[in-house]
Amino acid sequence: MLMPVNRFYIILNELTRVTVYFYSDKKDVLRFVVKLNYFYLNKWREIARYDNYHGSVHKDAFNIHGDKIYIKRFPYLDCSALSSPELCSGDESAQNIMRQNTP
Repeated sequence: MLMPVNRFYIILNELTRVTVYFYSDKKDVLRFVVKLNYFYLNKWREIARYDNYHGSVHKDAFNIHGDKIYIKRFPYLDCSALSSPELCSGDESAQNIMRQNTP
């Protein structure tokens, strides 16, 4: 059973924070997103995101305007070790919930 999304912040300074989201099944983290955000022009902007969506762990990097600059994949950290690897299949519903919960 997939538990509700858990979210917390790590405040690095007044302009920089890390946001962490994860889903678990009570014992294992099944999906995660870790975002580095920067406060610029009165808005929090995502500049880097690590997650395990789309079948593997990867990093998305963004410029200050929110345009994706590049993706770095970490194939040695794939989802095949999960008890339910289909949770990394690219289903966007959980990721959309996480985006909606971002202030």
